[in-house]
Amino acid sequence: MKYDWQLLFSSDGHKYFLDKLSGKYAVADGSGYFPNETDDGVLWLDLQKPLTLDLWNGTFISVSVPLEADVSTGATVREASKLIDKFKFCVRTTKKEYFKDLSKLISRIKEGE
Repeated sequence: MKYDWQLLFSSDGHKYFLDKLSGKYAVADGSGYFPNETDDGVLWLDLQKPLTLDLWNGTFISVSVPLEADVSTGATVREASKLIDKFKFCVRTTKKEYFKDLSKLISRIKEGE
């Protein structure tokens, strides 16, 4: 299969690309530079599903980025902020009481960049 990758941004060990041939977005980890060179092969982002934030032990935020084929990949909170800005992901939270004002959380993330 042929791809024409355009690097969009790198963040915390992941690289996000646009395949100009298909118009789809993919992620690559450190096991290869381009998505098709990684151990997992091409992992396409699923922009129709929400990015999920979950809070562990009241302090650690876990981020799950939806991929096609009903799988996901982890990301850092800073990476999630970039994904929300770039791809306009909807955001789902699993413990709403901890995320009452998500906009304040995201603005704090951006300030810390």
